[in-house]
Amino acid sequence: VSPQSPVTIDSTSDYNYISTMEDVTCAITTSGTLKCWGSNSDGLIGQGTSGGTFSSPTVVDSGTSFIKVDVGWRHVCAITSSNQLKCWGRNTNGQIGNGSTTGPITSPTLIDSGNTYQDISLGLLHTCAVRSDGDLYCWGNNSQGDLGDGTTTQRTSPTLIQSNFF
Repeated sequence: VSPQSPVTIDSTSDYNYISTMEDVTCAITTSGTLKCWGSNSDGLIGQGTSGGTFSSPTVVDSGTSFIKVDVGWRHVCAITSSNQLKCWGRNTNGQIGNGSTTGPITSPTLIDSGNTYQDISLGLLHTCAVRSDGDLYCWGNNSQGDLGDGTTTQRTSPTLIQSNFF
């Protein structure tokens, strides 16, 4: 049944950040807990499995506090409270950023360890993020110049696009 007006999703938590795309939603509670619900295609719910549906908010990466999340087409990335970047989901074009096109990646995976991030944005088959130093990095599909690096070369790990972006 499709509701015709807003409904309460999770009356046990207050939320301060939300992102949704197609058939999955992820949100961060005021205490930093990341929860996702909807389709688990390509491991979108971040539970280490792929397939099925999660009809209520499900905790992702228990014990980790998050400050930002963005949902792309069949992949998700989130920034922890220590500004580390974690991504999961479909990886056919390297959009997870772990240096490969193997996947799906069904659990949150640390990306670009040793660096910290302040912002993220996910597209159809690519990801862009701003490191804490203000530099913009992108990775994933680049067939139409999606990444802005002046090429059409697919990138499977964070690639510098612009220094001092922020």
